[in-house]
Formats: sequence, structure tokens, C-alpha cells
Amino acid sequence: MLTEFLSDTNELAASDVLVFMREAVQRFPSLTVIIIEKLLEVFSQIKSAKVLKSTIWILGEFATTAEDIQTVLGQIKAGLGEVIWMAIMVD
Repeated sequence: MLTEFLSDTNELAASDVLVFMREAVQRFPSLTVIIIEKLLEVFSQIKSAKVLKSTIWILGEFATTAEDIQTVLGQIKAGLGEVIWMAIMVD
């Protein structure tokens, strides 16, 4: 699937995939759940800061259920580490 490109070292391809996914969610809201699930599946494998930033934006913008939001926050926390997470939550 396209989400495999997100963990690739080719930042341009990954960025194109994210643009496509964002457009798909905006034009076809019925795909939101599937796209959020797929982004969460590959989240921990993303190596590029730019790709990770865009992925977090998409997840933050379109994750609307309590379960999805908790999963997104858990993924971010796991990726950043406990110390950085606590520093963010204090500010």
C-alpha cells in the first residue's frame, strides 16, 4: 500500500503520499477511518522529521474519535520518549 512509502528514506515520495492521503480524507470523508488506521500502523516506522511532522498534522486534524485520539497521543509519546512528553505536557 502507499503507506509503505512513509517509512522509506525517499522524503519526496513520502510527502507525495501524505498529500494524496490528506486530499483523500478531505474529498472522501468515508475514508477517514481507514486512512487514520493506516497512518497509525506505520507511524513508528517513519524516519524523516518532515514526514513525521506532516503525519502528526494529518492525524491531529482528522482523528476525531476518543480512541483514535488516545492512540495518536500514545504513538507520539512512544516516539518522543517519556521525558520529552512530560516536558511538553507541563508547558
